[in-house]
Amino acid sequence: MPDFSPVAKNLINDQLLLLFRGGSSEEAAARIDQIFAAEGYELEEKHPGVAVYGRGSKTARFLGGGLSGRQEFRATVEAGGDLVFICIAGTASVLSAGAMGVSKMRKELARLEGCIRAQVGDAPGPAAVDPQSMGPFAQRMTPKRRSKAGQYAVVIIVMLIIAVVVGIMAAMAATR
Repeated sequence: MPDFSPVAKNLINDQLLLLFRGGSSEEAAARIDQIFAAEGYELEEKHPGVAVYGRGSKTARFLGGGLSGRQEFRATVEAGGDLVFICIAGTASVLSAGAMGVSKMRKELARLEGCIRAQVGDAPGPAAVDPQSMGPFAQRMTPKRRSKAGQYAVVIIVMLIIAVVVGIMAAMAATR
């Protein structure tokens, strides 16, 4: 297997972004397959450039949400010139796994980063790397952080809906 030299890494927005020099996207996908298999994950879906790895029961996730041991990650591999871009993202959302499941997914993603670092070496963060050396992937290696404003807006709207429903129920009870 070719020797990949890490160029940059970033762990942001529940995604592990990796950039390597050397090798092809097929060789990088094979290396990612090996790492996930060594960590007990099964390959659940495979398409050109995209693979989904899972561990645990889907039924348990459906019934128990974040209490289940289910973990699922999507790995995307792209090549551009002599660079290989890998994005590993957790597929758990607050709706499917709850806050506890998302927290578990983030911890597992950080652990997987350590496993990948042990296999292929460590890479500096994107701030320490010249954007020119990241080629066509420079913008993707430094995505913007998600805004908290949108999350707060959803919470406020839900609270307003609950307040309106409680007010209507109180008015109905008062008229009886």
